[in-house]
Amino acid sequence: MAFQVSPGVLVQEKDLTRIIPAVSTSTGAFAGQFTKGPLDEIVTVSSEQELVTTFGKPNSTNYEAWFSAANFLQYSNALRVVRVTNTSVSNATESGSTFVIKNDTDYQDNYADGNAGVGLWAARTAGAWGNNIKVSVCPSDTVYEEANKTTTNANAAVGATTITVTSSTGFSAGDIVNFGDNYEYRVTEVTDGTTIKIARKEEPAYFINTDSSGLHAAVTTGAQIRRRWQYYDLVSKKPETSSYASAISGAVEDEIHIVVVDEDGGITGTKGEVLEVYGALSKASDAKTAQGESNYYPDVILSKSNYIYWTAHNAGGTNWGTAVSTRSAASKYTDVTSVSNVSLSNGSDGSAATTGEKKQHKKNLKMLKL
Repeated sequence: MAFQVSPGVLVQEKDLTRIIPAVSTSTGAFAGQFTKGPLDEIVTVSSEQELVTTFGKPNSTNYEAWFSAANFLQYSNALRVVRVTNTSVSNATESGSTFVIKNDTDYQDNYADGNAGVGLWAARTAGAWGNNIKVSVCPSDTVYEEANKTTTNANAAVGATTITVTSSTGFSAGDIVNFGDNYEYRVTEVTDGTTIKIARKEEPAYFINTDSSGLHAAVTTGAQIRRRWQYYDLVSKKPETSSYASAISGAVEDEIHIVVVDEDGGITGTKGEVLEVYGALSKASDAKTAQGESNYYPDVILSKSNYIYWTAHNAGGTNWGTAVSTRSAASKYTDVTSVSNVSLSNGSDGSAATTGEKKQHKKNLKMLKL
C-alpha cells in the first residue's frame, strides 16, 4: 500500500469498469388523458421531460393524471403510457372538420391514401395544440420568385406603409417584396386590387407594424416589384427538377418546399416561429435521395415531422403522386402557381376522460404483465 512520509498530493488510478451502476428495474403502466401524443398506443417514457415532449403539459382537466405519471418517473425510468381516446378529441385540420387520427398506424392503415377529405394537412396528434400550426408550401419556381411581378402605380415616400400597384393579384400576406433597391419588405395585407401594405422585413413575423417601419427609401411610380415566397431564405434554391427525376425523365419539375410554423405561438411561445423546414422534396411517388431514401413528400413528412400529417395533394397540381418513370417533360408535374398557406383549426382536447375509457386501456396494459 502506498504511503507518504511528508504532506503532499497522492495520485491514484482505480479501475471502475467492473462496477455495475444501479439501474431502476421498476416498470409501471399508466392510462390517462393528455393534451397531445398518439392515442391508444403504448409509449415507453423514461423521464418527466420526455413525458412533456410526448404528451404535453398538464392542464386543469388532466392535472391529476399527469402528475401521477410524473411522480412515478421521479423514482423510475420506465413508464408505459397510453393516452386514452376521450370523447370529442380531434386533430386540427385544414378543413376544420371533426377528425381523429389516433396514431401512425391508424394513419397508414386508413388515411395515407389522401382520401380523408380534410384538406392538405392535419396535425400530427389530436388536441387543441394543433390549432397553432401553419403549413406554408412553395410548389413551383413561380411561387418562389417573380422577378417583375408588377409595378408601382404612384410615388411612395420614405416611411410609407401603403403601396399602390398596378395589380395586387398574386400577392399574399407574408410575401417578401423589393422595389428595385437593396431593401426587402414583408407584405402585411392585401387590401384591394391595387393596394398592398408592407413592413420592413426585419419586423417580427407576426407583422407588428409601427409608423417607422415603412419604406427605407422613396419608391417612384413605375418601379418594378420583385415578389418572393416568405420563407425563400430558408431553402437553398427555387423548386426545380430533382437530380433523381432528371436522370430518369428529364425536366418534370417535381420539387416542392414545405415549412411548418407556430403561427399563434402556442407551441414555442413565439408567434411565427419556424418549427420545421423541408427543402427540395419531390411530388414523385418513387423519388429517392442520393442516399437511397424516399424523397416523396408525404413519405418524408410521415417519417420526419413531429407536427403534421399529409392528407391530400393540392388540387391545382396534376400528376402529383405518380411515379417519375411515367412522366416526361411533356407531361410533367403541373405547377401550382399560387402560394399555399394553410392554417389548421378545430383541434380539440375533448371532454374529461371517463372511468370506462381509462379502464379499457388499463386492461390492455395488464396484458403486458406490468
